[in-house]
Amino acid sequence: MLKDLIKEILKEEIMGKLMGKPEISSTEYPLVGKCVLIRHHKFGVNAGIVESEDSEAYTLKQSRKLWRWAPVSGIALESLAEHGPDPERTKATAVCNNIVIPKNAYWCGTIELSSDIYREIIALKEAEQS
Repeated sequence: MLKDLIKEILKEEIMGKLMGKPEISSTEYPLVGKCVLIRHHKFGVNAGIVESEDSEAYTLKQSRKLWRWAPVSGIALESLAEHGPDPERTKATAVCNNIVIPKNAYWCGTIELSSDIYREIIALKEAEQS
């Protein structure tokens, strides 16, 4: 019985690595590997996948800074997270990796995104500088 349990755990671990699932699975940092929208007082609004997280910062991969944002429905950032971005009124930078956003209880808020909304943000046309 123990042998079967060990086999199952090893199988899940190997499949996780093959499928590109994050190796870190922690209840302390449950956002690792998830799509998020982070609003920070100084760093603005960023959408990305949490690559790592510790007590001081989030590190995002496949991230875009939304320098102008508008939800399809509603006016709040939470509406954007729930209903998606209005592609005509939302402007974003190119996709970047290794974006570090410091945590601060007063200046940083995080919202988990569905993978569909995240894909809509990634699919936005890159904003042209003027």
